[in-house]
This record gives sequence, structure tokens and C-alpha cells, in this order.
Amino acid sequence: MTAGPEITIYLICAVVAGGLAAALAAHKGLSTVFWMPASFIFPPLVLILLFLPKRRRAGKVYRPQQDPDSLPNEELDNRD
Repeated sequence: MTAGPEITIYLICAVVAGGLAAALAAHKGLSTVFWMPASFIFPPLVLILLFLPKRRRAGKVYRPQQDPDSLPNEELDNRD
């Protein structure tokens, strides 16, 4: 009752699947904390991750730069 080669092959596949899932999840903006261990335990989850769309993140809000001359200068205000 030896299962040496089967376990070794499964562990190699699980490690590769976990690493691939972490890379894909990071690229798609998804949680690597979830996808890496989940794909390590159940390697076919990488196939599901391949078909998920990229996560859209809120864009940066445009805030116009203020003129530095209009900002109060603490060093000049504190001179006596």
C-alpha cells in the first residue's frame, strides 16, 4: 500500500496551482489570500480564476493642485 508517486505528483500540481493562482489573482485585482490556498487545496479552481474578469477599481479622483503661493506658510507666519 504505497502511494508515493501519486502523492508527489499531487503536491507538485498543488504547489504550481497555488503559485499560478496567486499570480493570476494579483493580475486581476482579486484576493491572493483566498485564491492561493483555495487553489492549493483544489487545483482545478485555477480554471475558474482564468475565466473571471478583471476587477474594476475606482479611479483616482482628480484634485487640482493648489497654487503654492496661496497656501499659508507656517515658517513665515511664526516669525517675530
